[in-house]
Amino acid sequence: MKGKRIMRSLTLALVLALGAASLTAPAFAASRTIGQIIDDAAIVAEVKTKLTADKLSNLTKIDVKSESGVVTLGGTVDSADRRARAAQIAANVNGVKSVRNNIDVSGTGSTASTTAAPASTTAAPASATLEATGTVASVDPATGTITLQDGRVLKATDQTAIWQPSSVTALKPGAQVLVRGAAPTAFQPSAAAGARHWRMATVSHIDRSANELVLNDGTTVKVTSATNVHRGADRLGIDQIEAGSEVVVYTPSASATEASEVAVVWTPTASAK
Repeated sequence: MKGKRIMRSLTLALVLALGAASLTAPAFAASRTIGQIIDDAAIVAEVKTKLTADKLSNLTKIDVKSESGVVTLGGTVDSADRRARAAQIAANVNGVKSVRNNIDVSGTGSTASTTAAPASTTAAPASATLEATGTVASVDPATGTITLQDGRVLKATDQTAIWQPSSVTALKPGAQVLVRGAAPTAFQPSAAAGARHWRMATVSHIDRSANELVLNDGTTVKVTSATNVHRGADRLGIDQIEAGSEVVVYTPSASATEASEVAVVWTPTASAK
């Protein structure tokens, strides 16, 4: 009997707490069920926990809200990379349907809320390590190689961090992962890949007036009217690419600065679920 009284007390406390919250919550809360409110509260708590745990990115001062699994991020960070990192972390939390990234980058005032074929035969180009978000297609723990469903092949190093689970040996096909500090080793999709030079990268900045992408390895790539910019089968314009997007860039040679193809494989505001 004592146990039942305690359970009734806890249930009453939860109902009262939810009722009090509904008095101060935005108008949209009225249309949500108690279950949805609880789910959103759990999502917010997990996103905040993972942002706090991401010490390398110092993402502890970000506002997080969730409405029926649609997460909105606010606040200010000091770089576009950290803005994109926050969205990546949020997108990989269970229950998140999409992420609206309204984070400001200090000094800019910007809040831009923003297919299988033969593998390339060229040697993997030199590149900075990168961050990748995606679904695992296969993993080779012996070599530390992770192949994502979109065709990207990554190699884990001593500096690589993985969310979630936290190690290459624990990864399974179908797992949604965020990989930081991996070395790009191959890229398999894109018809007629041929022997073109390729690089995987994260877009740090877009100079729309000059039609140029600045990548996380410091290189600049020119996008022309002849460049095939796409995400899957959808054609895109440079105005539809946002900072923090993960891309694979093809150029005719290693020294060429004009892209023949830009494959957008992940964007911060895209749904990850």
